[in-house]
Amino acid sequence: LAHALDRHGLRARAAAHAHGMKYLTGTEISVTFAGETVHIVGLGFDADDEWRRVTLSGSFLPEDEAVLRLRPVNGNPAVQALTPFELDGGETILVNRGYLPTAGSDIPSIEPAPTGRTELLAVARKNEPRPETPARVGEKTTGSVEVTGINTGQIAEATGLELADDYVQLSEEQPAALNPVPIPQLDRGSHLSY
Repeated sequence: LAHALDRHGLRARAAAHAHGMKYLTGTEISVTFAGETVHIVGLGFDADDEWRRVTLSGSFLPEDEAVLRLRPVNGNPAVQALTPFELDGGETILVNRGYLPTAGSDIPSIEPAPTGRTELLAVARKNEPRPETPARVGEKTTGSVEVTGINTGQIAEATGLELADDYVQLSEEQPAALNPVPIPQLDRGSHLSY
């Protein structure tokens, strides 16, 4: 990542400023949504940009998928598929493809992500703190990395890949999407007094 920034960082910063876009350190992604353009580089984005929609082009690396365990969804046992995605520019980011319900500690068979070039719509997510539980390989799955948190550093070490610092969560009806992880309500409500 640092080498890519040294080569492209100055050019990306100049291009972002020339177009009146906010420059953020990190993989080059320019996104326009609802009339607003944001330039995200490496998904090293500001906390204010978490949950912003992004479009990615590249290819999944399904052989390096990790499984997030022990994180219920809507109060029910579930596992989540965390699949590396190599961007057209060469960097690799982690994609949370969604969840599958589980029965107890059993991990269901997870449909592999498609191979070949794919375009995705997702939301940007900040990296989680490193869990105390170490990553494991194949404890409940056959050969998959199993984790208890979405920490790209821990997953990178377990898979041998170089991953961007943050990750994305796949939107509904996207290639490779499982059951979408619910997005929290982001508005502040009416705050009416009674």
